[in-house]
Amino acid sequence: MAVEVYLENPGSAPWTAAGAVLRGLKGEVFKPVLLWQPSPILPAAPGEASNRGRVVVEVLAIERASLGSYTLILWDAERQRTVTFSSVTFP
Repeated sequence: MAVEVYLENPGSAPWTAAGAVLRGLKGEVFKPVLLWQPSPILPAAPGEASNRGRVVVEVLAIERASLGSYTLILWDAERQRTVTFSSVTFP
């Protein structure tokens, strides 16, 4: 399974994903086999539109286990800035 998200950085420093986890409603946890981000997500300069950055998370899961709704959590190297996506759904 893979999840691709595009993020905006409202902070004042660049943001890079250093870790991720995908959690299911039944408590199952999928750790990434691939966490890919082409470049840090830069904050927008004053008066400019927000910068968007791409993050791809790939996990191994058997097909029947991959059906349903999950929560995706991403964090930076210091675990100071996290991003949580609820209701990530796989058909």
